[in-house]
Amino acid sequence: MAKVFSFSVPDSEVELIQNLDQFRETGNFSKLMISLLRNYFSEDNNGEKITKDRMRLIQLEQRLKEFEEWKEEALKTIDELKAKFEEREKTKREEEDASLIAILRETKFADFIDDPLRKLEDMELMTKKIGKTPNDAIMTRLNAFALENKIPLGKVKRLFFKAFPELEGKINL
Repeated sequence: MAKVFSFSVPDSEVELIQNLDQFRETGNFSKLMISLLRNYFSEDNNGEKITKDRMRLIQLEQRLKEFEEWKEEALKTIDELKAKFEEREKTKREEEDASLIAILRETKFADFIDDPLRKLEDMELMTKKIGKTPNDAIMTRLNAFALENKIPLGKVKRLFFKAFPELEGKINL
């Protein structure tokens, strides 16, 4: 009577699979496996008996190699997922910023929409009369917007320059 064993070979072992398929067609596959296994369990490459510890070492090294391959794949997937989440967050922030910019333009700076540079010049003349600067007037509006919307003033300043990029470098907020 004989005991039947089956095993699988990973798809990554293409050359080994081809060799096994070829041998199975022409030779006695069972005899080959018995011979290989007998040699594997009885002697190592130096002609010495393979101990249980040596066999365990071989198994652990193989499992470690498989883990390293899995780890590389997992790290690549993690990086791809992180990039996807970061892109979603960036898109979400940009959409939120676009909404805030529209509100900022329409509520606090509607008078700037048509010609921001011209409005800045007009503001210069008006604020001089009361001993202020255009920066003071603009900062008053920005502070009010920040408080109303519970947004940090630094972010509101960045949004202002996104709303009116032609004013960047013309005023110092």
